[in-house]
Amino acid sequence: MKTILKLTTGFAALVMLAGCVEFKDADDETPQAPEPMVEVQSMGNLVVDKNLYIWNGKIVTEEEMLSVESGKNKDFEFQFDELRLEENGVLYTMGNNVRIHANRFVSAKGRIATFPKNMKAQLGEEGRSGGHILLDLGVAVGGLTIEMRGESGGDGIPAKYPDFALKGPKGKDGRSERFCQRRRPEALLPFDYSGAEGLKGLPGYPGGDGKKGGATGTLEISIEDSSRFVHNVEKVPGVGGMGKPGGVGGDGGDGGNPTVDSRGQNCGGIRGLMGPRGDKGPDGKNGANGEVQTSCITKNKIMNCSN
Repeated sequence: MKTILKLTTGFAALVMLAGCVEFKDADDETPQAPEPMVEVQSMGNLVVDKNLYIWNGKIVTEEEMLSVESGKNKDFEFQFDELRLEENGVLYTMGNNVRIHANRFVSAKGRIATFPKNMKAQLGEEGRSGGHILLDLGVAVGGLTIEMRGESGGDGIPAKYPDFALKGPKGKDGRSERFCQRRRPEALLPFDYSGAEGLKGLPGYPGGDGKKGGATGTLEISIEDSSRFVHNVEKVPGVGGMGKPGGVGGDGGDGGNPTVDSRGQNCGGIRGLMGPRGDKGPDGKNGANGEVQTSCITKNKIMNCSN
């Protein structure tokens, strides 16, 4: 395999595969070509014997990743003389669009994965796609597992706590009287002077909908010599986030006031009771799972694509 010297060489393989691999936006059925890649980074030899992450154009450990600020660019391209993955070695692409060129590739049951298991977006955010992975290999030896995994969608945002806007209307006040008619108790009963019960509170606020899980991402593998190489591709779309329960209903309305005549005397009634609390708000819906996307494998100049 010839060393990649120019960016345009890396695009040649992509052009050949353009009729096979689909790059889809979440709401767009039209195949999309990825953004142009940045300059190829020559890495020499690399041994992956633990968890390593492609983060902002660097290959770092988890501890180092925490100290490297995430950049806006998500397209990275690397050239290796030899890339070796040991049995406990995992290279995570972290949802970036990553192209890896290696003159010699050796894997002792190593793994390349888009995301670690159980990666989940924050509340109210959709899961990230696995991005795009290109493995352009000369001689490949050993066994490799590739995990195309979408990030799980974030759970819905919790429902708002009931505020005054959900409080039920006040109950009707006791009947109006200029003078209390205490001398004619048979004319009006005490409840005629009492305030009515408050009305029921309004339903609670809705729980937030769970967000969609990320797609698996797309994969291309091109190998010149694969006679001593086997691989397995696992596709795990991101699971949709959970919807949150509906909120508590609003407080019931205040009871009506008892009758007080023009002289300020209570005519014998009582204040109405507070109304019942409103019903629970509607529950949020669970988010949809992500899509399973295309992978294309080229061995001995024969290409096979599948979803």
